[in-house]
Amino acid sequence: VASAAQIAAGEAHYARLCGRCHGPATQSANVIPDLRRSNALTDPGLWRAIVIDGALSASGMVAWGHVLDAAGAEAIRGYVGEQARTLQSSEGRGP
Repeated sequence: VASAAQIAAGEAHYARLCGRCHGPATQSANVIPDLRRSNALTDPGLWRAIVIDGALSASGMVAWGHVLDAAGAEAIRGYVGEQARTLQSSEGRGP
């Protein structure tokens, strides 16, 4: 669970860096993975390895460590996590 300020920062980072591939406002067109359903959301270390360090670069995921620090990556995770909770609620699955 992230603070409102962290979610807002994450939304801005997401719009600037992630949205062009993963969809605006986390709404994936299912061509690229829907981050709201990512197992990495529950693992900060895995999220950082993917977003900052490029653990999935062989699969086409850009490493953002050259423009994003750990706090920024964590803010994105907070924002996407909030969107995931909204999705779960809309699907009747609860938090």
